[in-house]
Amino acid sequence: MDKMRNPDSSRFNDILNTFSLEQHVSIPTHESGHTLDLIITRSTDDIELSPPYAALKLSDHWAIRCFLDLPKTSFTTEELAYRKYRSIDVDQFWADIPQSSLCNSEWLDLGSLVNCYDHTMNTILNDHAPTLTKVITVRPKVPWFTDELKTLRSRCRKAERTARRSGLEADDLTHRSLRNNYLFQLDSAKRMYYTSNIQKCQGDTKKIIFHC
Repeated sequence: MDKMRNPDSSRFNDILNTFSLEQHVSIPTHESGHTLDLIITRSTDDIELSPPYAALKLSDHWAIRCFLDLPKTSFTTEELAYRKYRSIDVDQFWADIPQSSLCNSEWLDLGSLVNCYDHTMNTILNDHAPTLTKVITVRPKVPWFTDELKTLRSRCRKAERTARRSGLEADDLTHRSLRNNYLFQLDSAKRMYYTSNIQKCQGDTKKIIFHC
């Protein structure tokens, strides 16, 4: 790479420029004094490199070392409120309703009855399944992950929980079948997405780099 008039070096640099790539090594990496070992990144990537240097001579080549300052992906968080409805004792829930003021008072107008109904049901619900909160990390959605894939993933996870709980071979086979189908559909969706993007670029290699 240090001989710019060399036809092979020239063609290689043309390839780097075509695909918006940047070569960072400018020091000799071979005992003959030439630059043969390279560090290449995309010119569009937000990556900072310290100047590469020869760290260790392993053979007739030196190991090239540099420090990378990679930008850390920042994700937003979101607080969700939820209830554990499955933990409700249904029989006790129904038993609490007749004991409430909703069933032991007389109402002169519909508005008062509706307000009491809302208050009573919320109070009983809070006793049996209080509102809980949790903080989740909101990650960016990948463009190929469709609602159908989300449904398949949910079914797969549900089958996995069932198989672990029951320990039955039949449930394990069901989980494996759903998992294999989900992974196949996920791989197909990725392939279709990238194939479509490549076709839209119509052979423009720079567009392919940016879109894929």
